[in-house]
Amino acid sequence: LTQAQKGHRVLLAKQLLEWLNFARRSEYEFILTSDSSLVLYSYPNAGKWAPKGTPREEHERTTVASLKSMLTVIFSGKKVWLVDFLPHEIKMNSHVYIDRVLGPTMDAIEDVYPELDREVLLHIDNSPVHNSRMSRSYVKDSSLYRIEHPAYSPDFLPSDFWLFGNLNESMKGWHFQEQGQLENFVRGWLAGQSEAKLRSVFEEWRDRCHAVANSDGSYIF
Repeated sequence: LTQAQKGHRVLLAKQLLEWLNFARRSEYEFILTSDSSLVLYSYPNAGKWAPKGTPREEHERTTVASLKSMLTVIFSGKKVWLVDFLPHEIKMNSHVYIDRVLGPTMDAIEDVYPELDREVLLHIDNSPVHNSRMSRSYVKDSSLYRIEHPAYSPDFLPSDFWLFGNLNESMKGWHFQEQGQLENFVRGWLAGQSEAKLRSVFEEWRDRCHAVANSDGSYIF
């Protein structure tokens, strides 16, 4: 990290900490964090030690051609709001992001809180799709209020320090033959995350932001 990048990390960590302290008053009910990641159809167990002369278990090598699907998740300290698997034939762009991610999330929020009279914080990174004029305009015209995440900062990004790593760990040893099987597993795993667990993730996020905000901006892994 350059000094400028470290300084930016500290600045945004302080801003995030303020938002999280505010959201903590309502147990992180009205702050959403969102991210996307590729999930594979096959997660072989890590290699195990075997005595000399014994056959080793063969695993399928993971390559760029391995079957995978783009997963997007949005969750708060109370619940998982959105689980979306992007169809293989569709490429993510601003239209798709609004139609498949932002729009359904807003519909779900309005169903649960039909008389909501406050903004809901939305924490997303600076990907081109998130930063497009169309996406920014949609957020601005909705009851969402965007809070940003600094680049090169997976150490205080909930999807990195918790969500996708833990999900991938739970999938070790599984081999899915089709998209539906993969989706059912992921949705089941996410449905099994209790409110207490989600709240603890936000508490850890707050602690990590505090650590970065009170440092020189170096990684806190």
